[in-house]
Amino acid sequence: MGEPWTVVRHIPARDETLTIFWIHPHFSVYNEVWVAIRARLGRPLDACWWCHKHFAIGDRIGLIAVKNKTNKVLCQPCVAGLSPTHEAQA
Repeated sequence: MGEPWTVVRHIPARDETLTIFWIHPHFSVYNEVWVAIRARLGRPLDACWWCHKHFAIGDRIGLIAVKNKTNKVLCQPCVAGLSPTHEAQA
């Protein structure tokens, strides 16, 4: 998967530097089965972790591993923007 890389995320209180270990760009498809399973677990994961855009049925979702955090889901534009060859824009 290569070497980890860092991105800076601006939030109102501060800039947060994150270390990314890997991105799985086509982890799953957001569909009715995903919604039912996540609802049963009590964690809907219905929006992108980076930009907070809500997923629509049929959207492809990516998965990201961030240091000191659980794995997170991403929309496809954020997968492309957070890949090691692009500068992240939040």
